Amino acid sequence: MKLVLASMLVVLASPLYAQEKELNQTNMGSLRHEGNAMLNDSKVDDPSEYRGGAPATQRSLVTISGDVVEGSRREEVVLIQLKQTGDGVPDHQRGGEFYLGLKIPGTATTDEAMFDALVATYRDGFHFNLPIYAPNLQDKAVTTSFIQSPNGRFRTYIQDDGNLVTYEVMQPGNWLRPVWSSATGAIPQSPTLDVDDEEQREEMPGSVE
Repeated sequence: MKLVLASMLVVLASPLYAQEKELNQTNMGSLRHEGNAMLNDSKVDDPSEYRGGAPATQRSLVTISGDVVEGSRREEVVLIQLKQTGDGVPDHQRGGEFYLGLKIPGTATTDEAMFDALVATYRDGFHFNLPIYAPNLQDKAVTTSFIQSPNGRFRTYIQDDGNLVTYEVMQPGNWLRPVWSSATGAIPQSPTLDVDDEEQREEMPGSVE
């Protein structure tokens, strides 16, 4: 008996046991810790899933946060939220919204320190609030093309100068009002954004009618 107890203590104290711990095991799959990773493995012909939920009255349904940890202090630097759209909309009539927030360097840990880098909804499409760089863009003209939001309100063009610009389609006449520019162009690219934003916003695609 003493030998059995001693053997169990050796196993429990071993580094291998400390690094791997099974949390749950079923005929469908397993959940376990391995090192600093949480592993959720499926045993059947169906992918592993993570599902998070909240009441219909909640706007934010799932939050994923990347934090810097120093002792008891946590600093949120990246935030992903899966949400319902809009306030003042009846429950069960809201659509889906994806949010990506990035902490502004040199700021304190507050809600104001999180910059809305990307917001996406079905009605309004993707709203990128940071420049998008294209270092692999070839130094030649690119055929003007665009994608349009489902409601037809916004168009995003890849212009013949290599710039990516989002326009709001204004009525009457379907004229285009620039609302955002990635300030990208043909390579070589500067590592810093040194293009005047206002000039970029006023630029119109050459072949757009």
